[in-house]
Amino acid sequence: KSPRTLCTWTLAACSLWEWIFIPGTEGYIISDTDRKRREILERIVYMLEHLDDEERGAIRPLIKVEPFADELHCTSVAGKKVRSKLVGLPQGPNAMRQFGGSFVWVDEAGIQPTFRRLMKALATRGRRLICSGTMQSQTWDDRCGVTELRSFEGPEQTVPGLPRNI
Repeated sequence: KSPRTLCTWTLAACSLWEWIFIPGTEGYIISDTDRKRREILERIVYMLEHLDDEERGAIRPLIKVEPFADELHCTSVAGKKVRSKLVGLPQGPNAMRQFGGSFVWVDEAGIQPTFRRLMKALATRGRRLICSGTMQSQTWDDRCGVTELRSFEGPEQTVPGLPRNI
């Protein structure tokens, strides 16, 4: 990815949307450094704070948030309990050992030295895997391994008129 593509901002916006509007979301953000992980959480807070101005029909006052160190908890939206959280975790294969969630976003996946082991650990922990970053000269198959990538595929489904494994 290029810094000019705004990929991190886009994924942060998608994480924010799911965190607010899908009750029980547990999103985990893993980046290559503590600073970058905190910057991503800060971007999400920035977007949350700027959802709207104090005009009639504003949504921001309806969202109740509890910030913690490297975590954001959304407790309710418009009086309805949501109980969603976003958590920033350090890189490495042990990052998700005690967690399971709705999605895991691995930022700068291409430069994490233990990425292949992290993929194996994540396969049983997250329902969706989102990887962003520059792969340099490797392909995803070379970097992660086909076996590790296959662990994220859902069950085979046969849909009339479509090829298998879609």
